[in-house]
Amino acid sequence: MSKKIIISEEEKNEIKSLYSLNEQAGDLLQGLADSILKMLDSDFTNDKEDNVNLPNTTTTDDDYYKSVLKCLGAEPTKSNLLFLYAWRQAEGGKAKNNPFNTTLKMPGATNYNSVGVKNYQTPEQGIEATCKTLKNGRDKYGYDKIIDGLKNDVGLSQLSDAVIGSKWGTKDLLRKVSQGYIAGNSPKPHPINKTSIA
Repeated sequence: MSKKIIISEEEKNEIKSLYSLNEQAGDLLQGLADSILKMLDSDFTNDKEDNVNLPNTTTTDDDYYKSVLKCLGAEPTKSNLLFLYAWRQAEGGKAKNNPFNTTLKMPGATNYNSVGVKNYQTPEQGIEATCKTLKNGRDKYGYDKIIDGLKNDVGLSQLSDAVIGSKWGTKDLLRKVSQGYIAGNSPKPHPINKTSIA
């Protein structure tokens, strides 16, 4: 036997009012969540807007950086060059003709440190080693995202994330340097040591 619940008109109106408030709050929360996701998406996954405000700068090593980009099939765009400056700045180091501290063995190369970072004989050999390292580690080490990002000019943030997500040694310092550039800091990559080794 079922029992019938009897409620007054006043109680019915209260229930309707609560239901209506709940729907409005849900719509408001959904709108807020959508706005936050849109903002996060534009801030962290597509920094093309940020690239508009990136500093216009050059270095005495631009020919080296442009040669690396050319070897990878990428254009020397403002954001690609600034990414290479940031990567160089984060890597630091004074290995000869090796601004990104690659460890690829090349004829006549010597060890710069105990990890196996190399001193290359000439800038051309260093460019070749950097390019080969990235291309050879494309699938195995996750360098494909770096190369594809450069080819598609995805911007400073995404390129930095590609390096951080790969097996390359540079990690959080690259993110800090890149974010600094986006915030307006002037690039300060160390000059490439272009001393030839004998």
